[in-house]
Amino acid sequence: MNKITLISLIACALAAPSVMAEPSGPVGGVIKFDGLVVANSCIIDNGDEDKTIKLAHVINTEINSDDAVKVKDFSIKVKNCYVANNAAPELYWSYAGRVDSKGYMLHRDENSGSNAALVLMNSSGGKIDMRKSGEGFTPGEINRGNYSHGEKLTYNFKVGYIKSSDLSNDLVTPGPILTQANYTVQYK
Repeated sequence: MNKITLISLIACALAAPSVMAEPSGPVGGVIKFDGLVVANSCIIDNGDEDKTIKLAHVINTEINSDDAVKVKDFSIKVKNCYVANNAAPELYWSYAGRVDSKGYMLHRDENSGSNAALVLMNSSGGKIDMRKSGEGFTPGEINRGNYSHGEKLTYNFKVGYIKSSDLSNDLVTPGPILTQANYTVQYK
């Protein structure tokens, strides 16, 4: 092989990698984004939208302290809720009627009915102050971590008779106690 050919081959070999490493234009890739905008996908289950909770009758002298008596469990179920990463819709209570100084619900007409109160409680029996509407309650399935999309979500609560904190030493009077509370289910 002649010397000129050999020098030409070596020069080409040395120049080739630098030419191949130089891109011919901009390089890049694709980034995909995936999201969902939901106002509220939940539907309140049949019968749970507007319902009446019937409490057992109680003798007025049994309602004599800040401890609830004749407590009744109840639940509100929703379905078709979108839940991702255990971020479930929360239930919020609001109350437009009469409440005492601890947030217990009073009979809607202060001139008739019993002067007893009703206390709304969470599933563990913790009292809910109806003067405050900012506390959200999570459904039980999410708390236990066993929710599958499409199943119903259940919000569990309790309600019972209680002596109004505003009665001091007065006795609870007999009579009806009628009141209501409103709720919303929303994502926060």
